[in-house]
Amino acid sequence: MFLAIPDDSIPDSMRAIYYGNAAEVFFQVGMVYYSATPPYNDLCNKYRREYMKYIIPGSIEWELLDAENFIYMENYGAAIATAVEVMERARL
Repeated sequence: MFLAIPDDSIPDSMRAIYYGNAAEVFFQVGMVYYSATPPYNDLCNKYRREYMKYIIPGSIEWELLDAENFIYMENYGAAIATAVEVMERARL
């Protein structure tokens, strides 16, 4: 369903919600059909990157999304390092 909606048909005021929800949908589908994750993983990453354009760079939410990107790119060291930084900032 998300793939049938042209991105430019979504009002600017709703794009952050659209991209965030699309990323979550493809993440969940990928978890159900784990053996078929490459197309869903790629779509999840695409929509997450679009969503990140609407989040303040360097914010805790942005950093968490960045850590998720590292996980899906199988760069676990960077994901852990980013997650640790976020946890340390959140404690302050």
